[in-house]
Amino acid sequence: MTSRKNSSNKKAGSDLGISYQIELLGLFALEALQVDDWEMTTEQENVGKFDDMVLRIGKEYYLMQAKYKTDNKLIRADFFRADSKNADFGIRSYFNSFVKIKNDFEIARVFICTNIDLGTGKEIFCEEPIIQENQEIPSRIIFSKIAKSYRLFDTSNIYDLKDSEKLQAKEFCKKFRFIYMNGSELDKAIENSIRNLNEEWGVGFSKENFIANMRDWFHMKNQMPLIKAYVKAFLYNCQSKKYFQNLDSYGVLFDEPLPVVDYEILNVVCEQHQLLSIFEIHDTIRATYGAESTLYLKQDSNAELVREVIDAFLWHKFMILFVNVSGLTKSKAKEILKLIHVITTKYKYKKAVVLSKITLVEEDDYHKVLQEKICFGDLKNEFKKYLLRKEIFFQGKKNHS
Repeated sequence: MTSRKNSSNKKAGSDLGISYQIELLGLFALEALQVDDWEMTTEQENVGKFDDMVLRIGKEYYLMQAKYKTDNKLIRADFFRADSKNADFGIRSYFNSFVKIKNDFEIARVFICTNIDLGTGKEIFCEEPIIQENQEIPSRIIFSKIAKSYRLFDTSNIYDLKDSEKLQAKEFCKKFRFIYMNGSELDKAIENSIRNLNEEWGVGFSKENFIANMRDWFHMKNQMPLIKAYVKAFLYNCQSKKYFQNLDSYGVLFDEPLPVVDYEILNVVCEQHQLLSIFEIHDTIRATYGAESTLYLKQDSNAELVREVIDAFLWHKFMILFVNVSGLTKSKAKEILKLIHVITTKYKYKKAVVLSKITLVEEDDYHKVLQEKICFGDLKNEFKKYLLRKEIFFQGKKNHS
């Protein structure tokens, strides 16, 4: 794993700056969902000043420095400062970093992302279209939501440039960008990205929950590189919690837990009246794992969405997956089982409960089939008493004490 700086020390006293950086990371991660082969890290040690985001897409790298300031405007002199105390926007320092790292990475872009517009610095930069026809697909994707992008006019704006550096300076000018995006524009861009995902996937993701998960990832002591499956996990975690809380609200309790911890995959088979089986599975999972370690998926999901959620199950915090495949064809459900099997075999601490109308697995030491037919006697005594007080009809008959 790539070594990482201590972000808690580096960013102490800059809560707004941290929040700005995390939201930028969230935006670029959401946009990167449109491609498959990518990973993101932050506070990486070997990238010089561009350590706030290291995004690899395929073989190419996008390296970012995030700068959050309370000042309203930049002045032209800010870009020519060489002293470390006031050189947050000093072009020379970014050029020096670029020269040191350019042979270690196949760099597509290096850029500053900030909440302050250029001000009088516009004399040394020119604005460019966000999306350019000749851009490669990854660049068109990840920069599609930003507010303004500027590039240097020419190498003359790099302070104290030596003749021996001019070739490298041309390369730097080609790849360096100054990106302006204030807080409200950033919030709006994230909300738009999530709205588009909700429309595309037919779900109800939440920006607040997504950013909370991004924040947890950012502050992880041994941070894992962020990949597509983990971003999906952040999004589906919100949906899962809502479903978990909805089932919780019914308060249905059962006498005996299901053997979910004893098998990699527990196939619960129930041809009809599945709601009671769902409550029973939920009661066991709630008592054994709790909401934070659980990933739920409802029955009314198509096969593609189920695959997306199973990708999300790779995230290390999820220990148990509950998925209802009753609405899928047998062949589709079998495909889903194979995907789950790959994960539970590789990560032994992960378990899965699959609810279906037909048997999908063959029993062995790691897989169990449970044929369900729930009776009144399976419920906990306290819940039985509650039902009797309410005079609730159970399987067509009124129960009397």
